[in-house]
Amino acid sequence: MHLIKAIVVVILSDKFLRSPHCMRELYGIWVESRGRTNEFLSRIRMVKLSDAAIWSLAQRGAYIDHWSEELAKGEALFETYGLRLALDEIEDLRPMREFEHHVSTLLRRITDSLFCCGVDEVEKQTF
Repeated sequence: MHLIKAIVVVILSDKFLRSPHCMRELYGIWVESRGRTNEFLSRIRMVKLSDAAIWSLAQRGAYIDHWSEELAKGEALFETYGLRLALDEIEDLRPMREFEHHVSTLLRRITDSLFCCGVDEVEKQTF
């Protein structure tokens, strides 16, 4: 994924934060930003819905737990089925492992800079 010049609008919700596809894309932006907070934040515009609870360590911990459990499930399936799994399913484990390791940092960086909280607030912002 190469998002060098792109600005991505992220509608941050609980469903988004638990979606492997959404989080893989968000993590991809983080990787393209080389883990530099300012560069990462310059590439996204965030709209946080009320069900995305990320303000406290305990709330972010729920997402850490979620991704740890998802990774454990995926690794258990690999142990059970091994190379009988489709190659893309096996390849999904690597980014999930990386994301699970960085989810707390990523969410903390988002909360440190979040200024838009809800769809109705979008109209007040200039993107």
